[in-house]
Amino acid sequence: MEMCPYVANRGLGQPIPQRPSWYITSEFMSELLFHAWAETHPCRVYDPDIARIFYIPFYTGQYVSSVKEENNLTRRDATGVELAAYVSKFPSFHRLGGLDHFLIMGSRTWEGLRAENLTGVDFGANRILRLPKFSNLTILTVDSDLYIKRPVQMGIPYPSYFHPSTLDEMVSWQETVRHTKRTLLFSYIGGVRPWSMSAEIRSKLLNLCKSSDHCAAIECEKDTAYNQYPWYLPKHPDEWSVFIEPDHINQLEKVLKRIPEKKIKQMREVVIEMIPRVTYVHPNASRDEIRLWDVVDVALAELTKQVKLAQHESMK
Repeated sequence: MEMCPYVANRGLGQPIPQRPSWYITSEFMSELLFHAWAETHPCRVYDPDIARIFYIPFYTGQYVSSVKEENNLTRRDATGVELAAYVSKFPSFHRLGGLDHFLIMGSRTWEGLRAENLTGVDFGANRILRLPKFSNLTILTVDSDLYIKRPVQMGIPYPSYFHPSTLDEMVSWQETVRHTKRTLLFSYIGGVRPWSMSAEIRSKLLNLCKSSDHCAAIECEKDTAYNQYPWYLPKHPDEWSVFIEPDHINQLEKVLKRIPEKKIKQMREVVIEMIPRVTYVHPNASRDEIRLWDVVDVALAELTKQVKLAQHESMK
């Protein structure tokens, strides 16, 4: 895939004509967007002795994707091994053994979690996240593996096409969402995957959408959202979403139609209020004009809390 159009404009991609805040942004550009906005963060310092957290500006997802066709595992892993050796030379890395350092991975973490001794089919995965020197790092990723405890993984939202430069642009979009007439009760996002265990549910949803006048034809489980993005989503899932167990998937339309209009409006408002937190603002935005916390601001604040807690626990 030709990535040059997508890495343009610091990861925003190509602008959409007549839509100043909108770009054709690849879902795998969170590394570039995070880096660009973090560079201008008001809490950034240049003295490692007073820094609370350390960002390693390495585009992990882009790296693992670029070498996945390399059959020689030593060569495939080489850049990651070099990075770990380089970062671990700094005295600041040993202050907490890497607990206060973090990487961004704009792709699925399994691509960086290959076991040292590969068995079975080689899907092109790297072992950068399995390196011993990186075992204490926090990995911010758009799609984490919640069953692996080391390194710590925290979900950050996938980028959308919307990247406001001012608070007015954000408020204007929220108002558009708030007042747009909804002609469909639900939508399905996802294709059939006959090779996967989820194929049955996907097929049921597609068939349901095709047979309903209220659907514009997302197979979900709790790990796809609630447990994946705790920094960004409201604590109580029922405030903004409806979770339907797989056994009741054929009753999707019936379940949704039973929700009172008042409840729908309340849930919709919660979703609208979430928009700033799950948005990557324009990297060139003025902080005096944007005046909101986006994906990056939330992550940096939560990481700082996490490190403070780790320091407190280590002193007990």
